[in-house]
Amino acid sequence: MFFNTNFFKYFSLYVSSKDFNNKKLIKKYELSRDIPINSKVCIYGFGPYGRAVLCDMFFFSKIVGIFDMVYSKNLNKILSPDKVTNCNFDFIIITVMNENGRRGVVNFLTNNKVSTDKIVFVNYKE
Repeated sequence: MFFNTNFFKYFSLYVSSKDFNNKKLIKKYELSRDIPINSKVCIYGFGPYGRAVLCDMFFFSKIVGIFDMVYSKNLNKILSPDKVTNCNFDFIIITVMNENGRRGVVNFLTNNKVSTDKIVFVNYKE
């Protein structure tokens, strides 16, 4: 069985989160586009949806970075958004649910020369 090399690095973050047992949240989202297997993926935002995406993505993609504004609270496994330009990725999944926050993240990424073709959104699903 194939396991992503970053599985254990990031899995401890997810298991230790309070959202791990939140049955209402897990799987109640969809991505704005399909991501091919073995793609290099970054996650922007490590709130409840970021953790759910991490749990789902690390089995069939390579997580190359997780970015969040509160990066210092997570023992250097979560990176500052300023470091996104140093990361080589195929897709970046924005897990910020607030519309104004999303726009700010997209503006930040495009101002830092991230192609909009690489940006994927998490959409809440009823």
